[in-house]
Amino acid sequence: MARKLLAGLAVLVLVGACDSKADEPDLEEERTNYLILLLESTGRTNSAAACQTAQTTALSCAGNAGLTAVYIASVQSSFGVSVSSPQGASEICTALSGAAFFAGMSNGAKVCYFDCTNSFWQTGQNQGSCTGGAYVTYASGATTTITNCFTACLSRSTFFPF
Repeated sequence: MARKLLAGLAVLVLVGACDSKADEPDLEEERTNYLILLLESTGRTNSAAACQTAQTTALSCAGNAGLTAVYIASVQSSFGVSVSSPQGASEICTALSGAAFFAGMSNGAKVCYFDCTNSFWQTGQNQGSCTGGAYVTYASGATTTITNCFTACLSRSTFFPF
């Protein structure tokens, strides 16, 4: 009888000691917290900074073509916002922060979108597409290119803890 009791207790102890299921949520939470800290330390959770970078690049490209006003008008009509003077990157980002397009997005999704926007305009600068008529042709592909990049970014990064 004593052996059965000891064997029963040993089984309970072993089952409890080997049960990793109870630890999984804690490990997941720890991983998430680490990821958030890592992302915050690199600025990857700051959608305002990502917007500022993207709009600075876009304005630089438009400015090189002498079409800054055209770019700002396209932002205003595309997102249904009004950009206040002096209509720089900060003012564009302030206006975009109130756009319905971004209303339901997490900061991570916004960072994804602005990174795609920045990439599009940086590519234009690198290719020499930010001059005169080349700008108009290049800018006409913005919606499709940025949307495709954004969709791919969301597919790769389905977990946005921030």
